[in-house]
Amino acid sequence: MQSSNKKIVNLWIAFADNDHPAFQRLCDSFEREFWKSEYDLNILNEGWELKELSRNAEDDNDIITVTMHKADYVLACLTPNLNEEDLIAQLRRAHSLGKEIIIFYFGRICDKQGKPISPRFSADLFLILQGSKQVALWGSPTAELEAIFSNSKPSYTLPKDSMVFLSHNHKDIQLAKLIYDYLKDKELNVFLSEETLPTLGSCDYMKEIDQALDNSKHMIIAGTSIENIMSGWVEAEWRLFINEKRSGRKTGNIITVINNGLLPSALPMSLRYYEVINKETEGIDRLIKYVL
Repeated sequence: MQSSNKKIVNLWIAFADNDHPAFQRLCDSFEREFWKSEYDLNILNEGWELKELSRNAEDDNDIITVTMHKADYVLACLTPNLNEEDLIAQLRRAHSLGKEIIIFYFGRICDKQGKPISPRFSADLFLILQGSKQVALWGSPTAELEAIFSNSKPSYTLPKDSMVFLSHNHKDIQLAKLIYDYLKDKELNVFLSEETLPTLGSCDYMKEIDQALDNSKHMIIAGTSIENIMSGWVEAEWRLFINEKRSGRKTGNIITVINNGLLPSALPMSLRYYEVINKETEGIDRLIKYVL
């Protein structure tokens, strides 16, 4: 029974059909946690199953649209083995309706030492979630959600003077770390996820990456193979940065540092258009003039 002095928040939870058990556990958790909160959560699609909805409705898209239209927020429920197609369809609908998306990680995204762990999501999902608020807790989500509902400032922020974003596939960490150490020795501010994220005290890794991309003036892509440079998150990051440059919102440089026999001619045209440095043939000293 809803209390008259509580603020009602209408919430749509976007989830993949194979994640319905996680969705139901999340609903149950909210019911337990929010009874003592100043907010009363009204989950608009509680009890729904996507398969049943598609089977029984003449037009499930219309039902989802009409119901989602009432939502104050759309919460994207991310789990390690989700069916992205189901989730992306709902999130695109949320974008078309102008809804604010909150990301909820159902499970740990940090190891026992508190170091962030990167789940394997596609570039399509990464891009559609750019700029979304984060709830990355394995305990109670109440405090984080209340802060979002009350428009509080985020708990963690990346330093505004972080000027160089170092993008890489985890297989290329050796090359990325070499570049990172070189630039740090030059007293430059560099964002490298393995080095920077653990120092921020936050497990909201995607929020911090978004903020780092937004704050960075320059981007360096480190790669030893075309497969690594075109891997999901790496491609999403450099394509986003290029779009920002083309729109005039960023004025810095994009530099690709290659190694292990990778040739500039193998790179996508979008990267060949900008500066390419071959570490094997010329080292990385020339890099400094592009990031000062």
